[in-house]
Amino acid sequence: MNITVYVPKSIEGLLMTAAEQVRVTPARFVQQLIKRELVDDQRSFSEGFIALAGSWEDDRTPEQIIQDIDNNRLDTLRQDLA
Repeated sequence: MNITVYVPKSIEGLLMTAAEQVRVTPARFVQQLIKRELVDDQRSFSEGFIALAGSWEDDRTPEQIIQDIDNNRLDTLRQDLA
């Protein structure tokens, strides 16, 4: 199938540069974007995952949770980032 797509001048240069960086034609680059969005979309969450939203219950403060993580860290050589 052939589809003609209007690419605004404001993003034409971005498209050309992105396609050059991965060494494909602009048309192939757009095809890959469409395939990633419609076929390979890994950003979608399952219904089971969405059902977990808001289900975590914890009476600790964020500071207490951070302290608990620090106290139970297995990598004792890691430098404290705080």
